[in-house]
Amino acid sequence: VGWLQPLVMGSLLVGALALAGFVAVERVQADPLIDLGLFRRPGLRTAAILTLLLGAWTAGELVVLSVYLQQALHDSPLDAGLVIAPQGAIGFITGMFGARLVQRFGLRTLLVVATAASGAGFLVLAHLPLSGHYSPLFAAVVLVGFGTVGTVFGTMVMAASGMAQKDQGLVGGVVNTTRQVGAAIGVAALVAVAEGAHARAGTATVSGDRTAMLVAALVGLGGTVVAWFGARPRR
Repeated sequence: VGWLQPLVMGSLLVGALALAGFVAVERVQADPLIDLGLFRRPGLRTAAILTLLLGAWTAGELVVLSVYLQQALHDSPLDAGLVIAPQGAIGFITGMFGARLVQRFGLRTLLVVATAASGAGFLVLAHLPLSGHYSPLFAAVVLVGFGTVGTVFGTMVMAASGMAQKDQGLVGGVVNTTRQVGAAIGVAALVAVAEGAHARAGTATVSGDRTAMLVAALVGLGGTVVAWFGARPRR
C-alpha cells in the first residue's frame, strides 16, 4: 500500500513508541528483564549485528530460491528441496566441527571466512539460469550453508565469552531474537527486491531473483566487514 499510508506509518510509530517505552521501563526496574548495561560489551553488540545480518540473508534466500526453483524452473517442491538440501548438510557438518575450527583458526578468522563464504555463494547464485533444470552453480548453496552455520557458531561463542553464568540466558535470548528479527526483515526485503525487479522488467524473467541474490551477497559481505572490525582482539 506504500510507505506513507496511515496504516503503515501508524504501525511504525506504535512500534517505535513500544520500543522506547520498554527501554524506559527496563532502566528503572530493580530486576529488569534485560540488563541494558550488558550491551556496552563489544562482543555482544558485534554478535547481535552479525546474527541480524545472518537472519536476513538466510531466511530471505530460502524463500526467494524456493519460489524461483518452482516457478521459474518449474521444479516440483521435492526437487526444489533436494537442490537446497546440501546447504543444510554442510551446515550440519560445520556445526559438528565448530569448536575445532575456533580452536585451530581463532574466532575472528572463523567469522570473517564464514561471512565471506556466504557472500561468495550468493555472488554465484546471482547468475541463476533462465531455464532448464539443475545447474552446477547451485552447488554454491554449500558455501552459504558453511557460512551460515559458521557465523551462528562464532557469534554464540563471541556473545557468551566473558559473561557471567547468570547472564547466559540473556545472551542466548539476544542472539536468537536478533536472528529472528533479521529473518523477518530479510524475507520482506529480498522478496520485495525480487518482485520489484520482476515488475520493472515487465515480463516473467529471473532478473528479480538474481537481484535478490546480489542483495543477499552484499549483506553477507557486510557481515565480513563487521566481523573484521568487531571481532578484533582487545586488551
